[in-house]
Amino acid sequence: MNPIKFLRKYTRVLLMVFMSLLLIAFLVPSQIQGCASNARRIDPELGKAFGKAIHESDRMKCLAEMRVIQQLGFLPAQLNLDPLVYYLLVAEAERAGIQTGVEEVKELLRQRRMTNDQLARIQRDQRISYDDIYEIAGKWLSVRTLMDLQASGVADTLPRRQTSYRDTTQKAVARMSLIDARGFAHRVSEPTEEQLVAFFEEFKAEEPGDSESELQFGYRLPDRVRVEYLTVDPADVVRKVTVKSSQVRRYF
Repeated sequence: MNPIKFLRKYTRVLLMVFMSLLLIAFLVPSQIQGCASNARRIDPELGKAFGKAIHESDRMKCLAEMRVIQQLGFLPAQLNLDPLVYYLLVAEAERAGIQTGVEEVKELLRQRRMTNDQLARIQRDQRISYDDIYEIAGKWLSVRTLMDLQASGVADTLPRRQTSYRDTTQKAVARMSLIDARGFAHRVSEPTEEQLVAFFEEFKAEEPGDSESELQFGYRLPDRVRVEYLTVDPADVVRKVTVKSSQVRRYF
């Protein structure tokens, strides 16, 4: 078929197709951005922890996992644990590298006499798989392990008891009297010239200074030098100095 005849015959169709593609090119990016903004509104960011953003979907997931743990009997309902606190506890256990395997979870469930019917009821109520139940239980058991390790690190020891006993029972008794010297000043007469000279001669070789128990008189001072100096701005001097040509020739 001749291309020119084909273009003449289907010009309108090709033009409509081109305009449709151009319209799609303009509308699709805006729709994608609109979907992204809607997603942000539906799943808002609640905060950040460990360099990762926490969204409302994370909180709802934690709430669902807490219901599973409560049905397993691992989390008392009266504890009233906040989902975000649960999120932080699980994240901290993961950062510490604490993991609880599936077999450990199954063994603990057997010790707690958890029947298959009870597990099946949890699986139906929460609409999750058995593997999800074991994984959620393992997360909480890892949190409990971390809490036990932290508690053992601050357990009461003999040095801590001794320090606590010292801080709570030890005390010091101080007896002191405040005496106003002005009340006795009139009883002391003025020293004579001879007394002043004798006192100076006694302590002239001692350096001044007091100790914690007594006053220490002293009149010996280190050698001192008095220095006097004058500062001059050369720029001010230059403006007031006149040099004769004969002085310049004699200098050179």
